[in-house]
Amino acid sequence: MKRRFKEHDENTLNQHFWKGGEANKKDQKVFNAKDLEKGIKVEYEHTLGKSEEDRKIAKKIAQDHLAEHPKYYDALADMEQELEI
Repeated sequence: MKRRFKEHDENTLNQHFWKGGEANKKDQKVFNAKDLEKGIKVEYEHTLGKSEEDRKIAKKIAQDHLAEHPKYYDALADMEQELEI
């Protein structure tokens, strides 16, 4: 089941979503633009659409994943291809 962040009001979103994450510990310049854009496209699945707010949410998720592993989305694509997802 996909989490629908827009179902929450802005205060709830700020309390539960924007607080933590590995990306908060990194300079935003360290993220490869191509990998970040790839990640944003993948993480739209956690939003209701493609509004500017949805992009912010998708970007935040993507940055957290890339902070943990710089080639996260390449590895994800490889795994999905291997599993034929």
